[in-house]
Amino acid sequence: MAGKGSLAEEIRTGLSEKVQVSLSLVSSSPKKDPLDELYFRKSIRQHVKEFVCIFAIITLIMGGYRIYWHSDMTWGLSLAAFAVLLLGLGYLAPNLIRPVWKGWMRFAEKISIVMSVVILGIAWIVALIPIAIMLRFFRTKVMDLRFNAPVESYWEMRDPKHDDFKLLKRQF
Repeated sequence: MAGKGSLAEEIRTGLSEKVQVSLSLVSSSPKKDPLDELYFRKSIRQHVKEFVCIFAIITLIMGGYRIYWHSDMTWGLSLAAFAVLLLGLGYLAPNLIRPVWKGWMRFAEKISIVMSVVILGIAWIVALIPIAIMLRFFRTKVMDLRFNAPVESYWEMRDPKHDDFKLLKRQF
């Protein structure tokens, strides 16, 4: 007999109506254009347009180089036509360029990982290794690394004259 009362029946029908209403709301929502999604606080449409502009400029520079230095009008004009086509597609049909932009962004992400390691490695070799060699050559100790067993702490006491807060205003 439990669950057969009128109150239980009202609760059941109330729940089923709410579920139907929520399902109808979910199915009736309009689909969003994937170009309007945000990517780094800008719409993908804007990113695609910027991508196309940059590549059109690069293509025009390459075409101008071919025309000016090699007197090759065929290559130069075909590169210029390709740049105009690229601009047209980017502004009139950015959905066609979006897969190319997506692939380029994946490639750029992989390049950024490699370049971070390369740049940090160069910085290490150019800056830190020569400093370490000079410190060893001049026998300069930057840190006191000696072990002293009876000492409770290795904290170095500062001269109280360096604790004056007025020095913070006049740092140099």
